[in-house]
Amino acid sequence: MTDSKWSAKAEKTRAVCHRRAIFIRRCAHPLRVETFTKEMPLVPNPNFDSDRRRALESLRTEISKGSIDEPTMETIEQFAALPCVYTLQSCYGHFMTEQRVEDRNTRHVSDFVHATTKLHYRIAYIAFCIENSARGRNLLEGLKSVADADPEFIQFGCAEWFWNQCVNSYVLQVSPQKNAHEDHFEVNIGDALSIERVRDKFFKQLREVLSRSQDLHRCGPSEP
Repeated sequence: MTDSKWSAKAEKTRAVCHRRAIFIRRCAHPLRVETFTKEMPLVPNPNFDSDRRRALESLRTEISKGSIDEPTMETIEQFAALPCVYTLQSCYGHFMTEQRVEDRNTRHVSDFVHATTKLHYRIAYIAFCIENSARGRNLLEGLKSVADADPEFIQFGCAEWFWNQCVNSYVLQVSPQKNAHEDHFEVNIGDALSIERVRDKFFKQLREVLSRSQDLHRCGPSEP
């Protein structure tokens, strides 16, 4: 692809991204994982910095509205502190007795054990866009390692819906492998307890990866 053709394509993608108001949305807008795909390679994205600035502005607005799941706030703030990445959407992962889109409860599975044998689970995930730079690539490898730690319950890849709006966007999600292409589904209590344990460990591991990346960024500027 020639530079002029790439520039036109990148500009069109940037404009679409801006119209879609890229920021972490609450779970009322769940991830469309029916198009969850394998990891795609990083490509040039000359508008990354301007897209990131707009994303952070939108994120601040959403935080002021209370639209972010409270248990994810520390993780979201760590992402926002890194210049080589910005977040698109996230969900803490919610268990409920009925499938309700607006239910953002943070109840533990143990709260339900005496009331039901089945729960609905809306998946925990975080979608983000990475800069195609040395530090961006290093961070990407660190984030992928979170999924490598428990591939039966954590997936790393892309979602076509996100990639079509913004290149170099990736997703980490917590879901049993058999349900990897669903954004919500029914589980029994035993499976729910397993998912909950993985989810809590997942966010802890994310924070550790992001903390290490912050230390590297403090050491000096990134290479191309």
